[in-house]
Amino acid sequence: MFPAVANSAPLGRIIVVMGAVDSREQVEAQPLDVQLKAAGVDRACVLSGLTGRQLLRRAAVATAVVVVVVLAIAELPALHAVRARLSDAHPGWIAAAAGMEAASVACFTLALQRAFRGTLGPRGAVWLGTTSQGVNAVVPAGGTAGFAFAAVVLADTGFPVASTVARLIALFLITSVLTNLMLIVVGGGGTAVGVMTAHASLGASVAPAVLALGLLGVFTIALRPTRRRQSSAVARFRLFFLRDAIGVSGELLSARDPWLAVGALGYVFCDLVALAAALAALGWGGLGAGTIILGYTLGQIGSVVPLPGATEGGLAGALALYGAPLTLAVPAVLVYRTIALAVPLLLAAVGALQLRHGLEVTSGSDATSPATT
Repeated sequence: MFPAVANSAPLGRIIVVMGAVDSREQVEAQPLDVQLKAAGVDRACVLSGLTGRQLLRRAAVATAVVVVVVLAIAELPALHAVRARLSDAHPGWIAAAAGMEAASVACFTLALQRAFRGTLGPRGAVWLGTTSQGVNAVVPAGGTAGFAFAAVVLADTGFPVASTVARLIALFLITSVLTNLMLIVVGGGGTAVGVMTAHASLGASVAPAVLALGLLGVFTIALRPTRRRQSSAVARFRLFFLRDAIGVSGELLSARDPWLAVGALGYVFCDLVALAAALAALGWGGLGAGTIILGYTLGQIGSVVPLPGATEGGLAGALALYGAPLTLAVPAVLVYRTIALAVPLLLAAVGALQLRHGLEVTSGSDATSPATT
């Protein structure tokens, strides 16, 4: 369902159920927790992952990592160049990075509202979207933790589990998978033909672009409408959640909703620009667009590893691979990641307070009947 994240924190755990139920009707007749688990979301794990003790534990680990990194930068002679970069950071560019990160969260809330248009009101989408992004900031699960949290909140509000989870998976595919694949094609292809600059070999630029283009082709084929066969023995293996998610993705894309496109593209693009602003704050170093795009998109792969520092290490390594000096890549990633964690958490604090008063649905709509676009 959501991409597997290898025994990450409870929010990111994925359960693929095959053989537990015989039909959608049997799933929908089960208690809410059973329905969510069949869809790949363990409600108990989601809620336990948001307890004060769990959040304090994650905060303590993150703080310890930050302290070690700061001490290393401050004391190790070999990191003098990194210290110099950080001490000369331009505050205007750092403020710009924070603004772009806030814009990225805002674009996600727009995409969420458009995916559930007709039932989820704008304010409800803002509170749920900002809180979900805050959950993503504290739980290293490849960006899936926030979607699991949103699934639980919507299910508790009364939205039917099967269609809600399918729509959330579709939103994840559109905002986090398809958009990044398109960026890899643009960055790698642009670098290969000389339109963009990246200090890397031709193969290092072409290979990810070709792979991303192939995956986009697979998605395009998968998104085509197909006739569903309920009676075959193979179809009785319970993958209808994923099947429905792919179907919903096709419906959302074929609707050509411009606001959904703005939200999905802006969510990733604004985050990418936040990284570029962090690099500019520390000197930029004449890096080309190809370096930034490929470093950002390929570096995010590290986020699927549920370990502190995996995302930062992946980003710094990818930027270095495509031409950024380590003395620039490391401090820039530290600045960017600090902003990328702090801004969503601040916005999530407001969103979580509002969610405690209930989730707004559109007037005149039944919360138990999300729109089918």
